[in-house]
Amino acid sequence: MGNIKSAAKRENKYENEKEQKTEITAESVSRMFVEAAWNGKLEEVKSLQQRGYRVAFIGDGINDSPALAHADIGIAVKGGADVAQDTAHVVLLNGDLAHIPLAIQLAREAVDLIHENWNIIAVPNTVALALACFGVLGPGAATLLSNGSAILATGNSLRPLWSNGAGLQSKARRARSITTSATERAMA
Repeated sequence: MGNIKSAAKRENKYENEKEQKTEITAESVSRMFVEAAWNGKLEEVKSLQQRGYRVAFIGDGINDSPALAHADIGIAVKGGADVAQDTAHVVLLNGDLAHIPLAIQLAREAVDLIHENWNIIAVPNTVALALACFGVLGPGAATLLSNGSAILATGNSLRPLWSNGAGLQSKARRARSITTSATERAMA
């Protein structure tokens, strides 16, 4: 995630060696291939992974499905082939690629929330189990501690819904503006 760093031109090595294509380089994107031939997509994903890259592949057709499945993150768009949507890890329901940075940010926030909830439950339960093993804590108190931590974790899971909804809307606007401005600069 982050702001677009630069935009550069490169040759598309799949369909026409002389045709120039635009490559948008972001903080989290080091390389982008566009309009790849059907037989080169999976090979390119595998090649990048073998060189140690984490690969996100975006596609919407039947011929994209093998690469979507093999990529670290497969992203399909609504309106594409059903098999592509079924194979992908993520489906953008509005079909707007400008929402990919927002989807990445929301996924990271969700994983952070899962880690927080894990700690909210694991720490008190571990302490309660240890205290119960030594007879310091009775079964009733251990049960209260366990259920209390579960209730706290549930409340923590609902926190994004309680927060200001404008925050999500501003994230969506920012994601669209980042992608739009980068595309405009690249096409200039």
